Amino acid sequence: MTSQEPLSQKASEILGSAQSLMQDKGYNGFSFRDVAAQVGIKSASIHYHFPTKGDLAKAAVGSYREAFSKLLEDISAQNITPRSQLQKYGDIFMDTLTVKHNACLCGILASEAESLPEDVRHQVDGFFDDQRAWLSAVVEAGIKDGTFRSVIATQQYAITFLSALEGAMIIARSTQKPEILNQTTDQMIGLIDDTAD
Repeated sequence: MTSQEPLSQKASEILGSAQSLMQDKGYNGFSFRDVAAQVGIKSASIHYHFPTKGDLAKAAVGSYREAFSKLLEDISAQNITPRSQLQKYGDIFMDTLTVKHNACLCGILASEAESLPEDVRHQVDGFFDDQRAWLSAVVEAGIKDGTFRSVIATQQYAITFLSALEGAMIIARSTQKPEILNQTTDQMIGLIDDTAD
């Protein structure tokens, strides 16, 4: 995806607030008034930067998507095994849950897919496409170097892995049992780990 234009400090604050609110309440659960209260400005001021709620949500998801892609690039740049790469991928979700006390923004919004503006839904779909492509490449590299046993369809495994983490994150958040997320990551890796005893 292409980088977004640089934002002013106030626009960045608005974007961060919108992202946090959507991670907590979803798209349909937040308003410009909520953002204005968090940022300390009038609701009308938000319209200057983001004319509609859809525009704000689209920008927030785009920013989230770009930040997540940077995390994946950082993992790829490390000289570590495909198994370790998948483990670090799971760590991103764990960090979101336990350090930031949030769920995955796109996982939350996906549950509201039918009511999202088309541009927002497109960004959410793009996020999942990004994840599938990265995970597939890691699994394929692991199969090639003998770390992972061959799977019938690496892209399907990638979606299953991602779906498992998204679901586990929701359950872990609801039950306040973060270990569920770590266990899910370990189990999904274990399914294809050819180095396990």
